[in-house]
Amino acid sequence: MPQKKKWDVIVLGGGVSGCMAAFAAAKQGATTLLVEQYGFLGGSLTNAGVGPMMTFHAGKRQVVTGLPQELIERLCAKQGSTGHIEDTTGYASSVTPFDAEVLKLVLDEMAQDCGVDVLYHTTLVGVRKQANNIQTITLQTKSGLLELEGTVFVDASGDGALSFTAGADVRQGRDADGLCQPMTTNMKVSGVDIETLKAEIRNNQENFNLRDLSSMDRAPGFRWQVFTGSLTKQRPKVCCTRSARMFCCSKR
Repeated sequence: MPQKKKWDVIVLGGGVSGCMAAFAAAKQGATTLLVEQYGFLGGSLTNAGVGPMMTFHAGKRQVVTGLPQELIERLCAKQGSTGHIEDTTGYASSVTPFDAEVLKLVLDEMAQDCGVDVLYHTTLVGVRKQANNIQTITLQTKSGLLELEGTVFVDASGDGALSFTAGADVRQGRDADGLCQPMTTNMKVSGVDIETLKAEIRNNQENFNLRDLSSMDRAPGFRWQVFTGSLTKQRPKVCCTRSARMFCCSKR
């Protein structure tokens, strides 16, 4: 529970975007509070199985640097990532695999190092405005309701929670019917026989979305592959699933 009542910057949402906003503000000398609904940081990357990160590059040129790159370097130092690698599907210029549990730890450490105060297990329940400016937000914490004043508020909630509550115009989904993009079905698999998987891909290319077979040999021990085949029992050692993404981890 923070002791002060007023902050220079209050960031709602402790996903990676919210973390970067909070870290950057604190590094500029602003008193910064980061509000997160779960008991850890990282957002969808740590609570929903989303990964790998993509992409830090435009072609071969790295265009995302600064604090996000510092995050990756810290992950690599703790063996929580291989760093940026080629996307073997050709979908993005690069992908960055990571260990979600290590990511939680590193984001926590970066928050402490930058001087960001973090309020976990906390959700937004109200906003008090003066004219069109937000003056305070009311939060539901494990200890009860808490009203905090801020100079700058950053909505990094992922679904515009602060903006909507404050009365801003919002739009959900596509214009025609309001429908949103369906969720992707993800699964993580360990203990994969990489050589057997490579052989299966080479021998049954029609079941895999891989543009360049040679990319399999250029990639390090982490593999990212998109299976587009059907469930089958014809080859008992191989399971291909329709429209599912599989993240295979194997250390050589």
